[in-house]
Amino acid sequence: MSVPMNLSLRLRYAALSLLAVACQPQENQPLESKTPATRAAVMRHHDELMARMDGLISERQRLAAQLVGLDSTTTSGQAKAERLHRIIRGLRRADAAMMTWMHQYKEPDTVQLTAHQYEDFWAAEAQELTDLERQMTAALDSAKAVR
Repeated sequence: MSVPMNLSLRLRYAALSLLAVACQPQENQPLESKTPATRAAVMRHHDELMARMDGLISERQRLAAQLVGLDSTTTSGQAKAERLHRIIRGLRRADAAMMTWMHQYKEPDTVQLTAHQYEDFWAAEAQELTDLERQMTAALDSAKAVR
């Protein structure tokens, strides 16, 4: 039994149409697959900052040890102690800011976001990490200046 020619063509057309639609990116498809480079860059930046966290701790300990040995009865000793306390506070703030970012970080719900919202999310995270990096660098530079 043969299929009439126009029915056969219609079936082929329908199959090709379904195939074409299946190959198109769908809106409800996870957005991670659309912008993996953006997410990866943010995660790399985070990892780089995490590698510097030990420096914050070791510099804070080093400066705290210097505080113990200071003669705080002299004017110069008091001035140096104030400076060390200020730098230690900066190191603590940088550490706390990074910890806050990590505790507040949550992967976005990609099903609910548009591609634009998803990109905005990662842009905001990248900016936040850049700000954290500046804070961390300033704190570490200040600590290293006291040798």
